[in-house]
Amino acid sequence: MIAHMFAGASTPIGFVDLFDNILPVAEAKTRLFLKGASGSGKSTFMKKVAAQFEARGISTERFHCANDADSLDAIMIPSIGVSIMDATSPHSHDPEIAIAIDRILDFAVFIDDRKLEPYLDELKSLAANKKLLTKKVTSYLAAVGSMYDAENNAFESALDKRSIKARVKKCLDHLYTDAQSSSQERGRSRKLFLSALTPDGFVSFADKLFRECKVYGVSCDIGVGRNIFMEELKNLTISRGIDVTSFYNPISPTQVESLYFPQMSVAITCVGGRFSYDGTIEEIIELNDCIYEEVLDSVGILEQDCDVLNRLLDKSISAMYCARKLHARTEEIYISTMNFDGLNKESEAIIQDLLMLCDTTN
Repeated sequence: MIAHMFAGASTPIGFVDLFDNILPVAEAKTRLFLKGASGSGKSTFMKKVAAQFEARGISTERFHCANDADSLDAIMIPSIGVSIMDATSPHSHDPEIAIAIDRILDFAVFIDDRKLEPYLDELKSLAANKKLLTKKVTSYLAAVGSMYDAENNAFESALDKRSIKARVKKCLDHLYTDAQSSSQERGRSRKLFLSALTPDGFVSFADKLFRECKVYGVSCDIGVGRNIFMEELKNLTISRGIDVTSFYNPISPTQVESLYFPQMSVAITCVGGRFSYDGTIEEIIELNDCIYEEVLDSVGILEQDCDVLNRLLDKSISAMYCARKLHARTEEIYISTMNFDGLNKESEAIIQDLLMLCDTTN
């Protein structure tokens, strides 16, 4: 199985980095941290590694770049406890247990710095302009976030929270009667993104991840109601020793968009929102009867202005697209200075070491 996800996303509160959830050090055997400039081959290397394991029928997790969903920020091979991640800005990470578990691979050593000298002024200009565009994206998304927050804060008072939590317990009994964990330990919890706002618009991998799952939809006209349900369900399943991955909404990153239970091939996802899952739903969990209609009517004037929201999102995407063009030019420059023969030899040696680790583990 190949699982496609995001470990980071541009959001109304800035870039949210969830890379620590890819493979925590307590569960890892080997973690590789890739350093180096744009265009130095980090994503290509990770794709090569993932392809080698996938060709052997070994499951992998691919974590895509929110600024270019065709590129990878990280990969993870769960069966052998190995992860590889791009550890450069905006998701800079360093080893926690150096050498024994964590290693840095510096792809910058394959750059001929003498070939960079003619491009120095251009690189400075590209970096400065990309920084300005990133600030624009942050400003537009912050405005989007303010609109979501205002609506959520106002509409939360219209929810019967006790009824929602009671509905969670009924859902849990219905879904997991035959899935009680024998473990006395809490279930493993991960926090990631399954979707992201990118230069190509809104991208979601829910259809890929949930393809073999039984999917239940949570419907509530008030978004915060869906989140209350999801958070309560997540906490109860973890307390029963069931592993759960929480996928957060990149437009409202404190709110859970979907829950995934790998042990049972079950997913619970929000439906009815702006970017809701549109795949096959086994059953709808309806929460609209948990709304105080008289309160809802009194705060309805605060409902989001969809035209304004759409314009802000369009501006965000446009600025992201322009920033990616600058990034692509930066990559072109660095690619022209790379010693790819040396990099490929080093990469192949690392891949062989990882495959040997797989053989000894199995």
